Amino acid sequence: MIELSPAQINDLTELAAVCNEFRAEIVIIGAVPYSAFIEDVDRHTGDVDVAVALDLDDFVHMQRSLKARDWTQRPQREHRWYGPRGGIVDIMPAGPKIRAQGHVVWPESQMQMSVVGFEHVFNKAEEREIAPGLRMKVIPVPVLTLLKIVSYLDRPTERERDIRDVGELFKRYEVDNDNRRFSEEIIESEISFDSR
Repeated sequence: MIELSPAQINDLTELAAVCNEFRAEIVIIGAVPYSAFIEDVDRHTGDVDVAVALDLDDFVHMQRSLKARDWTQRPQREHRWYGPRGGIVDIMPAGPKIRAQGHVVWPESQMQMSVVGFEHVFNKAEEREIAPGLRMKVIPVPVLTLLKIVSYLDRPTERERDIRDVGELFKRYEVDNDNRRFSEEIIESEISFDSR
């Protein structure tokens, strides 16, 4: 099971309720999925990363709603939020328009963040119990791996841990006699594996 602090659990419960009010899907991304899918990994994180299926024009209204509930947004790192109970949550808006352009540009800082692969975040997420009584959608291992690759490519000098995580995920995800690589889905994709 995922190890979250009581503050993180309470703040995530409130955040999920706010997203529900806005009819916005919320999915946990980042480091938490390691614990959700890979049981023997001793992975602790001080923050929880989530993607919310809202474009910036709607996200502004959600930000106001969070602030009215005593959430605090960090200046210059607009994705970083501090919940009223002390939880740290990085919230990435990833609505259809943002996903179509492949990145979000934060209005205040003008920082650009990639959302490449986020169609998979919302299409492949699986609901899990992340704490007693709290069920949320979480990205599965293949999507986690994809996002780690994208994150590393987006900021290679800052994200060295991501490439180490990808190597660890590849080692753990490979299964002896696994026929998935020869599935109809792979064959029909007509992907060329020729390195020439």
